[in-house]
Amino acid sequence: MSMALEKVAYQPFAFMVDQWRWSVFEDGVQNMNTRWWQMKLRYQGVTPPIIRTEADFDPGSKYHVISDQEYIKYFLATILEFQIFEQLCVAAGHVGHLHECDVYRSRDAGRLLSEIMQPGASKSASDIIRSMTRGRTNRISPESLVKYFRPLELWLRVQNRDEHLIGWNSNYRDVSLFAPQRAGNTHHPLSLSLAVIVLTYYVL
Repeated sequence: MSMALEKVAYQPFAFMVDQWRWSVFEDGVQNMNTRWWQMKLRYQGVTPPIIRTEADFDPGSKYHVISDQEYIKYFLATILEFQIFEQLCVAAGHVGHLHECDVYRSRDAGRLLSEIMQPGASKSASDIIRSMTRGRTNRISPESLVKYFRPLELWLRVQNRDEHLIGWNSNYRDVSLFAPQRAGNTHHPLSLSLAVIVLTYYVL
């Protein structure tokens, strides 16, 4: 659970920062702050504590926004972290749940890690992944992350089976904190499971 709060809960934010940046490049600077909070609500279930307008620029609180740096690399790095970890566990001969793997003192895992790190930028990521997986794939995949947290996901399903809603709802009161007032109420049930958060990668 501790690892999920650190890694999985971070993924929607890492994804939405560049979603917002790309929307500015594509659609222009109108309603930038509104779009920021729309995405915060959609992907994270977060609303601002007080009313926000276009006179505010909340995205600017993130350094990567004002310095014009891509943020999707952090989203992909977290996925790749678990993909590499699983391959190290395979090299170490681990059997059982992925979250129980310990590669400490494994020479084979150490050799594989050295093989992955030594080329640096001299090889493409796809070539390194192909070498790391012994030719099985050359693509970044969220499967290892999902596998690592699968026991937690199954436990959470049991804990939440009597809940009427997993995720969050957005209503007019929430949206009115950051969007121009519109006629009628809006009600959009939003539910993001672990798999949906991770597999958002394929939407890119």
